[in-house]
Amino acid sequence: MAWALMCEGVPAIELLLGPRTSRTRSGVSHSMPSAVVVATIYHHRPPWRYGSVDGPHAHPACVRCLLGTQHHVGRCHAAVMGQTEGLVAMSTMLSHSIPRKPANRLVLSLLHLVGYYALLKRSGTRLACIAGFQLTIRPTVYDPRYYRAPAYFAEFIGGLDLAGKTVADVGTGSGIQALAAARAGASTVVAIDVNPNAVATAAANARANGFEHRVLPVASDLFWAIRPTHQFDAILTNPPFCDGRAWDVADRAWRAGPRYKDITPLFDQARGRLVSDGVMYLVLSSHSDLKFIESVMQRAGFVSRVIRERRVLLETLVIYELRPV
Repeated sequence: MAWALMCEGVPAIELLLGPRTSRTRSGVSHSMPSAVVVATIYHHRPPWRYGSVDGPHAHPACVRCLLGTQHHVGRCHAAVMGQTEGLVAMSTMLSHSIPRKPANRLVLSLLHLVGYYALLKRSGTRLACIAGFQLTIRPTVYDPRYYRAPAYFAEFIGGLDLAGKTVADVGTGSGIQALAAARAGASTVVAIDVNPNAVATAAANARANGFEHRVLPVASDLFWAIRPTHQFDAILTNPPFCDGRAWDVADRAWRAGPRYKDITPLFDQARGRLVSDGVMYLVLSSHSDLKFIESVMQRAGFVSRVIRERRVLLETLVIYELRPV
């Protein structure tokens, strides 16, 4: 369900956003002006409804619910992990050392649980210095300090020749990739995220690093709120690596939906929004189902190739280059 969102400090971009129709909570549809940024926001539901066991008693924090081995009577009272720096560091270290095998689904689910409660749902605003940028990280926003992909991808983007280019950064999070593109010479970077807190964070970080006139944050689920006629020279994305249903909009930074359904439309959308000689870059992990995602790229009309890899313990970060056929 689409909702109007006007974030403080986020510019209204009439060139990009056409008229949209939104439905209010009462079910009445109405048109919105083109200057309104439209975001897809999920209705709040109790978190125990997002477990893998069908029904209202499945709780994501319960191992039995995660495995689907037992239905519980009443609400499950699983303990929430403590939000300590040591626990976060341990979770991050372990997540990079676990190969993608069915036998490790439980461990990966537990690591997701730690990351969700200790990072994404952590209260308070944090400060970070990553890839030469001073960043403010708001609650529910993906924190690039604890994962290797954002800094690795930002380093790669910094080596591109983007002088005078128009760029889209899909899934901007803290805005680190958008900032890297602006520093690499891009004239305009549209920083897109489904999480309104991420949009506000990217706007604040653009101002803090002197790129507020070139980095334009927009709240949108992929390209849905961007005019189809607006085209880009380059599209960048660091999508969620794991399949599975996201518990809420913050969890969209980690989970890409069952069978990656939340991100698969991105490739068709990107194909239609690239100029004829445009290029798309994305970073994935060996924890992802790379063969499946590569097949989605091909069906969307892209020729893809791996242009850079980095081994991190038992995980490999992979950067793809996609060009229209």
